[in-house]
Amino acid sequence: MSKWVAAQRLGAACALVLALSGSAHAQGATLGSVAAGVEAVRQKLDQVVASAGPEAKAVADRAKAALDEPLRELRTVANHDMDKRLARLPLPAQTLAARLQATAADMDALLEARMQCGADDTGLLISGIRTLSLQLTNSLPFIRADMPYLRSFRFGAHRPGVVPPEAGTAVVYGLSVRATDPRPDAKLYDGSRNLIQELEVRPGPEANSFTTSIDKRPLSARAGECLSMSIIPRKSIGLVFKRVEELPAMDLPLCVPKTAAVSGCGY
Repeated sequence: MSKWVAAQRLGAACALVLALSGSAHAQGATLGSVAAGVEAVRQKLDQVVASAGPEAKAVADRAKAALDEPLRELRTVANHDMDKRLARLPLPAQTLAARLQATAADMDALLEARMQCGADDTGLLISGIRTLSLQLTNSLPFIRADMPYLRSFRFGAHRPGVVPPEAGTAVVYGLSVRATDPRPDAKLYDGSRNLIQELEVRPGPEANSFTTSIDKRPLSARAGECLSMSIIPRKSIGLVFKRVEELPAMDLPLCVPKTAAVSGCGY
């Protein structure tokens, strides 16, 4: 990798940290505040999801484990100093903290919607929690702050991590995931790595994003399964004799709800 490309990615990584964490760094957020936020989500998972039956409890337990792993890594980096400000951690640790905060916030939004709704409606909630858990787990470890990765997706007005029954157009967010030429190769696979659909990549609303559309029919046939959106970024090399080189593939999990019922809880 050239120094210019490395500098560009590092700058993008810094911008991504700020985008993920919002004003947390400006407010002097500490590792302790991150841990408190994670613990609040853990309690809601027990309250809302785990009480919905054995399968839901298993989903809640996996979600808590997914949240705990990066928190353990951050504690190690900070020498277990819970008063350590995030802004004083190494950049890869800041990126990890921001990623953890974003996932916890997305989970909390789903859980709050369910608590406010009060309906017996857990299908989209459980599939959304499964998706967010897998996305966080797949993003580890953060070896470098400028390492390209896929962060999340969002279908229309639905919350991040929720795959609606009607499928449709989704915005995919991450680092170094753009729809510029040469465009990345994108495919949707099932859990056994069988190809479901080749995806068209179009420009997204942000610099590190793109849009794509997923057909309803193949998702309906895989209700209850966790699928994988595989993205292979590509870059042009050379000034005179140009060629296109493929970068390592990145996967973004998305779990399909078991039922096609439309949620009344605003997921």
